Amino acid sequence: MMFLTLVFSQHLLAEKAPTHGNTGKYMTIEDLRQQIDRYAKKELQRENPDKIMGEDIIVNVSHIDRRLKLKNCSKPLSMKMNKPAHSNADATVNVSCNTENRWSMYVPITVEMYGNIVVALHGLARGELIAEGDLAYRRVNLSRYGRGVATSFSRVIGHETSKAIHAGDSLKVAHIKPAKVVRKGDSVVLQAKSSFFAVKVSGVALDNGHVGKQIRVRNSQSQRVVDGVGKGPGLVVVTL
Repeated sequence: MMFLTLVFSQHLLAEKAPTHGNTGKYMTIEDLRQQIDRYAKKELQRENPDKIMGEDIIVNVSHIDRRLKLKNCSKPLSMKMNKPAHSNADATVNVSCNTENRWSMYVPITVEMYGNIVVALHGLARGELIAEGDLAYRRVNLSRYGRGVATSFSRVIGHETSKAIHAGDSLKVAHIKPAKVVRKGDSVVLQAKSSFFAVKVSGVALDNGHVGKQIRVRNSQSQRVVDGVGKGPGLVVVTL
């Protein structure tokens, strides 16, 4: 539903337009809609330089009551777009005339923003490592999706699923987590290193862990338990 908010002053006549007489001093509704359309497209193109206007971005200015009388502005209209943080779909443009003929109004616009999202090519179990063959792209109206949906394979490949995902479902950041490079009970290489030397011994992981996470490892020779950091598949490093 379209809504308009008007800020009145003694110079704004908001009564319905007469059916006759000189209307040259008033802005036509069609001219106003065209100016809003140009402004919105320019702003959205600036924010999304990789998108093609009219193909990837479609803008529609809502209906404005043609009976409104808005005096012509002696200066260019001031415009500002207001958008929800999570979506471009429902936006408004605040249009103002900041001269002696002062008036202001909010005009809703709808925005369709098209692009690719990543979807599961087939079902994925919880904890499954994601590979390129598990994924496909689907072109959608991105304005219907909240933030956090993956738009490139590189964002999810090599990660694990944190929940079961059905074939065709979109992959979101909340659905994935860094893959474990070490699992509890695995035989690992335990590397102790300093600025002067590095020593490698075998060990057994006592925790699950991913790159950058602290992992406890039991040295297979001394049976001593040390804390290290996961650096790669089967590799835990202790910095001395």
